[in-house]
Amino acid sequence: MNLKSWLKRSQNRKGSGKAHNNPGPRKGAIYRSNILKALTIKTPWAQYIMRDGKNIENRSWRISYRGPLLIHVSKKPESPEAAMIIGVVDLVDCLPPDKPLKNQWAFPDHYHWVLQNPRQFKTWIPARGQLSIWEYPLDPTDIERLL
Repeated sequence: MNLKSWLKRSQNRKGSGKAHNNPGPRKGAIYRSNILKALTIKTPWAQYIMRDGKNIENRSWRISYRGPLLIHVSKKPESPEAAMIIGVVDLVDCLPPDKPLKNQWAFPDHYHWVLQNPRQFKTWIPARGQLSIWEYPLDPTDIERLL
């Protein structure tokens, strides 16, 4: 799902999205359109996603979320991009560890998060990262301004 279709769906849904495989809130939750999901990734893996065609993120856990995902660079090891949100990708699928995947980026015995459409920001956003998926207060319409 690309950013424009996600925005359109989120504006039409008004908080009544289903809990699984939807980028929106769980049923009964307060709808927050100005919150995006983010993932902290160490150097150099974050840069590989944004610049070098890394389209698989290997994790030990599965994820049901699909939609825009902010890419945050961890503060260690030090790099010019450390502790910054450097761009956004579309998380489109999560493949199980037992499904063989012929991809240079895929590690065995890991869940494979399938990423598409990396867009690097011209202006990076300073942010404190977290473990797992976390939320960052950024209106999706502001992404166009940052690209």
